[in-house]
Amino acid sequence: MPQNKNSEWYFIDEHTIRYKLFQVVRDMGYEVIAPTKEEESFILKIIKDPNQIVFDYIRTLNNIKHFLYPNNQVLYSWRRNENEYQVVEEKVESRKLAFFAIHPCEANALDVLDKVLLDNPPDPYYKQRRENILVVVLDCTKSDEHCFCESVDSRIPREGTYDLWIVPIDKNFVVKAGSERGLKIIKLLNLVKSSEPQIRRFNTYIKLSDVLNTLERLYDDPIWTKESDKCLLCGACIASCPTCTCFDIIDSVAPTLDRGSRKRIWYPCIFRTFTMITGGKVIMREPHERFKHRYYHKLVFFKNKYGIYGCTGCGRCSAICPNDIKMIEIVKEVISNA
Repeated sequence: MPQNKNSEWYFIDEHTIRYKLFQVVRDMGYEVIAPTKEEESFILKIIKDPNQIVFDYIRTLNNIKHFLYPNNQVLYSWRRNENEYQVVEEKVESRKLAFFAIHPCEANALDVLDKVLLDNPPDPYYKQRRENILVVVLDCTKSDEHCFCESVDSRIPREGTYDLWIVPIDKNFVVKAGSERGLKIIKLLNLVKSSEPQIRRFNTYIKLSDVLNTLERLYDDPIWTKESDKCLLCGACIASCPTCTCFDIIDSVAPTLDRGSRKRIWYPCIFRTFTMITGGKVIMREPHERFKHRYYHKLVFFKNKYGIYGCTGCGRCSAICPNDIKMIEIVKEVISNA
C-alpha cells in the first residue's frame, strides 16, 4: 500500500462516513466488507446497504483472514480423459475488497500476515488479494476483559495497514489518510481540517516489551506444564486468530479415480499431528510443548525475526476459549514464577 506522508486530520460526521464515504468506496469499484449485527454476534460480511454497518462493537467473530487467506482453498484440480491428465490451477479472483470500519488490531493483523505471506517467496494467492484491498479503520471506543492490544503495541494502526483512520471524538469523528488513495478520498469528500485527536487508552494488563527477556528464558520452566493443564487443545483459539498462517495440504480423489483436487486448509499447531513427520514420529508429543509453542511463536520468535509481535491483542482467542484462557494472563502467571 503506497504510503502517505500527510499527517493532517479532518472533520467527518457519521452520516458522511456511513453514506458518502461508503458510496465513494463503492464508486471506486470496491465491494465493501463491514461489521454487521447478526442475532447476538458481530460479523464481517460483504454488504450493499450502508445501514447494515455497525460502528459500536468490540470485535467480530470472523476476521480479515477469512477473505484474504481463506480456509479450504482449492489450489488446483485435475481430470483424467482416457490416458491424458488435465490440470487446472485455480485463479485468484481479482475482486477489489474494502474493509470498512475495522478496528486497529484488525488492520495490524495485515502487518503480521504481510511479514509471513509476502516474505520471499511470496504466497501468490495472498499477494494478489492483498494488492486489491482498501482499508478504512474505525478507532475503538471501548474494550473488554479480552482485549490486550496495548500490551503488544497494537493500539493504533501501523503505517501501511490502512488508507483511512477514523477516530471518534465526542459525538463526531476525525479522519486521517494513511495512503495517497486515502488522501484522494478525503479530497473527494471536501472535508475541513481538524486538530489531532487524543487517542483513547485502555487498561494494559502488562507491557510485554518490559518482560520479554524474562519470558524468553522461561521456555523450559515446568510452569508451562501446569498452565497447559487448563487447555483442551481444541484449536478454537487458532481458528479464530487473524494472524495464524499454518496450513496443511489435502489431496482429494473421486472414487472413480478420474478427477480430484488439492486444497490448502488451516491447521492448528496445537494439534498433535501438526508436528508428525515421515514414519509417524511426533516432534511435540506432549500437550504442554504445543501449548507453549503458540505463546513463544506469537510473542518471542516472531518478534525476534520481524520486529513486531505475531499477535495484535484482539482477544478473539480468549473470547472463544471454552476454558476462558487469557493469553496475557498466562504470560503474567509464567513470569511471576521467575
